[in-house]
Amino acid sequence: MNAASDMAINVTNRIAVTRVLAITGVSAILALIQVPELRAALFRSLMFLSMVIALPIALFKRAPLNGPSISRWDEAAAFLLLAIGAGTFVDHEALTALAGEGAATGS
Repeated sequence: MNAASDMAINVTNRIAVTRVLAITGVSAILALIQVPELRAALFRSLMFLSMVIALPIALFKRAPLNGPSISRWDEAAAFLLLAIGAGTFVDHEALTALAGEGAATGS
């Protein structure tokens, strides 16, 4: 490899990492403005949705699965790992109680 291709790979990786961090940050901010019982569940759902959006983009752009730089497939995998990680912190009993309160009040 030459220096020009290494520089192109570095730029591509920087863009991909910045995109993942930006989407994760916006999702975290959206989750933090919710009630505490919903935060982990909302973050998990947003990360899963990000993964679902990244997969067809990778498919239509024909991104290589194991290329020299970070691809949309790698971004989708990162979003899935974040969704699984956030899912471990979801309190299902609190969500059920919150849903029951909403049904009782009619909202």
